[in-house]
Amino acid sequence: DENGSVLLTDKVLQAMEDCRDLAPAHNPAYLQAIRMFRELMPQKKLVGVFEPGFHAQKPEYARVYGAPLEWYEKYGVRKYGYHGASLRYVTGEAVRLLGLDPACHKIIACHLGGSSSVCAYKDGVSIDTSMGFSAQSGLIQSTRTGDIDAFVIPYIMKKKGITMDEAFKELSSNGGLKGLSGTSGDMRDILESIEKGGRGAKLAREKYIYDIKFYMGAYIFLMKGVDAVVFTGGMGQKDPQLREETLSHLEFLGFRLDAAANARNAGRIDAADSKIAALVIETNEELIVARETVKVAG
Repeated sequence: DENGSVLLTDKVLQAMEDCRDLAPAHNPAYLQAIRMFRELMPQKKLVGVFEPGFHAQKPEYARVYGAPLEWYEKYGVRKYGYHGASLRYVTGEAVRLLGLDPACHKIIACHLGGSSSVCAYKDGVSIDTSMGFSAQSGLIQSTRTGDIDAFVIPYIMKKKGITMDEAFKELSSNGGLKGLSGTSGDMRDILESIEKGGRGAKLAREKYIYDIKFYMGAYIFLMKGVDAVVFTGGMGQKDPQLREETLSHLEFLGFRLDAAANARNAGRIDAADSKIAALVIETNEELIVARETVKVAG
């Protein structure tokens, strides 16, 4: 299905099993829960709402890597993208709340939490997103490195004398904000460390905000403008300074921040004379999953 929402058949479950290593923090737990439900309610239809479905209509050139075509066609190596349920909800709400034309708009959606991504949403379709083949890519995240040169991995394996599995564990569990800051990777702990003069913590926060601005800038260029920027997720909703620093780079395009609204984490934080809207929206992934389930099961 173009929305990534399908009945959970044996074939689908096997595909999830085959992709276990691609989403090690998610697929094993999901598979266990699905099997438990099947055992408890064998007559009920079970529906899977897969995150990449939201990005399925991206142009093909935005899905491929510069690897041999065989990797793409035979082995499925491509930029899938994630956070689909969250992004579907907040972009839909942005269109509704701002009264935008459902078929003509340009939105940048920032899902910023322990897992973070930025998405370019144009005319009702995701045209690109920062996450790729796995959720490991894109922005630096709580414990994930984000984008990294592939040749760093064999280099560091040789230098440290570690296995590939050990290298991947460092990348996914000890990297990102945690790795740079020397803290848990939670932004609250990072801010506390910054107050105490922590150099790594300051660098981690600066890198995080830089990455957000980097992808926002690319997506504004790709969409030839932007009508609104939407923030969601723990940091997106509760970190006024982060939003202010990020949005300050849009002032040359006519953006104006309502500092008081931003400070209190209001729903709308652009000033009355701003040419670009800025929203803070609490996501509702459960509602999206419920809607998709009704469509598929019905």
